[in-house]
Amino acid sequence: MRVAHWPTTANLLRAAAEQRGGHAFIYEHSAVLSGHGQSIKISDLDADGILIEAGWTLRAAADCDPQSDGPPYGVELVEAIMDGAAQESADITDTGQWVGIGYLIQSRSGSQTQGMEDPPEGVRRVSRTLPAWGADRPESDHTR
Repeated sequence: MRVAHWPTTANLLRAAAEQRGGHAFIYEHSAVLSGHGQSIKISDLDADGILIEAGWTLRAAADCDPQSDGPPYGVELVEAIMDGAAQESADITDTGQWVGIGYLIQSRSGSQTQGMEDPPEGVRRVSRTLPAWGADRPESDHTR
């Protein structure tokens, strides 16, 4: 059974995308936000919140419970991605095989991370910051 948070969440996501010059394509249980050459897919996970997918590797689940001091946490993470406050990475062997992925999203209320511990010896990490929507600065790539 779908819960009532999705219509409210979808409206907040649309407003966030449009505020940054983007577009929102809202469906019954998902949304695609598009702007400035970037896209973010959001899927409704019923009472468990939303699944956020962006870039090469970013896959983050977050709740969308109402907050008294700002948008739901899931919406806050999507806004952080649109504002250029998310980094994703891939751990790659010398043969080019991906052996790990990770992300870091820094939002107003803290950060959410997965797979960002040091890579194994002999594996290099390729990271990039997802570009801010409407930013004049070019996308940056970093290798550690």
